[in-house]
Order: sequence, then structure tokens, then C-alpha cells
Amino acid sequence: MMPIARHLVDKGEWKLVRKVPAPWPAFVFVVSHDISADRLAAIKEVVISVHREIERMLKDRDMTLNFISELYNMSLDDTANWMKDVKWQCNTEVDRAALALARDALRDCGIVDKKAEVRPDELIVTGSCAFVES
Repeated sequence: MMPIARHLVDKGEWKLVRKVPAPWPAFVFVVSHDISADRLAAIKEVVISVHREIERMLKDRDMTLNFISELYNMSLDDTANWMKDVKWQCNTEVDRAALALARDALRDCGIVDKKAEVRPDELIVTGSCAFVES
């Protein structure tokens, strides 16, 4: 369970129905295909900065556990258990299968037209991102 919701379940405000790990990242950068080169370069700099911060957090596990525990009002044990399932990824590689799953989930919710053909390779900025196969 995401730490942001854990305390709500613990207090009985929310009910945990089930845990379903998503095969895609929780956070992504989204841009249009016609983004200007200077804005794309700025986004790449943000990705690099985020990557550096993730590396720092991975090196100092205690600091990370304390930070997340305090931020989301969780016990250190709950935070450590949650962290076991966290997969850190900060790069410009996109898993083709995960992207297809996300697209299909959006179709199921009615956000993406079920009849529209949307290929994963149409969803990345060529030259800035690359596909990886899972």
C-alpha cells in the first residue's frame, strides 16, 4: 500500500480492498510530440536531478525511511515493509509492455478511445526516450 494512504486505512477512514501492484511507474514525465528542443533539454535536466536524488536516497536508507515515515505519518516498520516493494527507476527508458498495459487500463476506464489504434511507439518522444523489453 502506498504510504500516503496507509494512515487512512489504519484510522478506518478508508477500507483496503486489495493490493494490486501496478506494472508501471507511479510518476512519469509527459510531453507533447511538438515540444521545443530547449524545453526538452530542461526536462532532461530535471530527470537527471531526480536521478541524483534517488541515488542519494538509495545510499542512505535510514534517512529515506525516516523522511518517508515522517512525511506520511507511518511507523518505521510500515515504511520499511513498503520500501521492500519499491522499485526505483529514473531514466528515459520505457518498458514497451508496461506502456501497453497502462494504455489498456486507460482504455478500460474510458479515458482512451477503445477503437483508436494507439501504438506504444507513438507515445514516446523519439530521440529522447528508448524502449526496453521486459
